[in-house]
Amino acid sequence: MQNLLRWFNNAYMYFFFRIRNKMNLCHPRAGGDLMRFPLTACGNDGGSFIWLYFFSFFFTFFLSMTTYAFTVSGFSQPYGVVIDPVTNQIYVSNMNGTADVKDANGFISRLSSEGALEMLRFIDGEKLSTGLHAPKGMVIVERKLYVADITALHHFSLPEGKFLSDIDFGTHPPQHLYDIAVGPEGKLFAVDALTNTIYRIADGKAEIFVQHDRLGQPHSLLWNASKQYFLVAGWSSGEVTAWDLQGKQKYIPSLLLKTLEGMARDDREQVYVTSLALRSLFRIKPTFALTSFQPGIGEVTDIGFLLPKKELVIVFSEKKEVTSIPIPKD
Repeated sequence: MQNLLRWFNNAYMYFFFRIRNKMNLCHPRAGGDLMRFPLTACGNDGGSFIWLYFFSFFFTFFLSMTTYAFTVSGFSQPYGVVIDPVTNQIYVSNMNGTADVKDANGFISRLSSEGALEMLRFIDGEKLSTGLHAPKGMVIVERKLYVADITALHHFSLPEGKFLSDIDFGTHPPQHLYDIAVGPEGKLFAVDALTNTIYRIADGKAEIFVQHDRLGQPHSLLWNASKQYFLVAGWSSGEVTAWDLQGKQKYIPSLLLKTLEGMARDDREQVYVTSLALRSLFRIKPTFALTSFQPGIGEVTDIGFLLPKKELVIVFSEKKEVTSIPIPKD
């Protein structure tokens, strides 16, 4: 449907400019406002010009509309999302308060793959002895759910949601964990925004993998198995950078935006990244071509890819909603 609308819009724009040039319309009066249509200077056929303009606007408007597969509301400062690779259930982290306050009232919600809310408080911080304060990024590995929670990285069993333990950070404790990713051999990697650090986690213990200002206060981390490097989305830098398994920065074409938050990859190796300041969702092609995927969609904190349905699951923290958007085939 959207491809058809694009075709109509392009056709109208073509005839729009052909007729405008033929009629020599829209030349502003001397001293007139260049940003206004000089209707009285367009001649007797000015009405045709205006109608063509509004037809073009009509189709462009529908092209910009977002079609949601599902929308679920009722969350409390939702932040992160992860999709179970086995059941396709969707888990959403709720900060339920300020992002950096340890108030023990955060929780994890669970949705079905169809977007039905199964349990609002699947894991409830108020019922945990360790607390769950402001949970953010999550990952699922071997039927365990790992959750980044300010200075702690918890993990829970699935499907029960039973607390198991916290990761040991030893003498290098984090200050504000934002995201977790699965790297090679099932090892976990986590990013700390305040210290510009990537941790490598194995056997329940964490060590510093990368610590560099070029990380730009990382808020999201993504492993690219085909390229054998991590992509990091920097909050303060607004830049997507790449880091190999030796902890060295890899050269990739400049991908500079603003206040980056969440990232996700689809089954065609396309990467999606959100910008809070620009209130938009961008797509990065395997060739590193950067395109606007959902301009002006709103403040999105995290995204996930629902493989069976070829949809992006999107967290709107400001609107306290979780929605899904089908990915077009083009």
